[in-house]
Amino acid sequence: MDFILILKAIMLGLVEGATEFLPISSTGHLIIVGDLIDFLDKEKRDVFEIVIQLGSILSVVWLYQHRFKTVVRTIASDQQSQKFALQLFVAFLPLAVLGLLFHSNKSGFIQSKFCRNCFNRWWLHYFVCRKIVT
Repeated sequence: MDFILILKAIMLGLVEGATEFLPISSTGHLIIVGDLIDFLDKEKRDVFEIVIQLGSILSVVWLYQHRFKTVVRTIASDQQSQKFALQLFVAFLPLAVLGLLFHSNKSGFIQSKFCRNCFNRWWLHYFVCRKIVT
């Protein structure tokens, strides 16, 4: 394997890790840095970006796994769990509306960087909505 390619992948991993939990576009930064360092061709870079962002999403799920399990077990009776589920729903609404608006062009919309940015910012919206609903 090409040593320079590995270094570029590590650099993009660091960019993703540094920007994922900040209220800035980690996808945008991946695209910019990927272009600057000439990382792979477009199709391979898109696959790499999806995989690396999946890792970020899974890390959030892992981080909150206890809370998610608690909510699932107690949603019928616990007011805090119901509130958490409501906050997730409110945070998801903007992406759901966009999906409905663009559903006739599903494949193009789903594969667009705009859609991936919306999904990645979903967590940010969740935390903002959490403050509003609370």
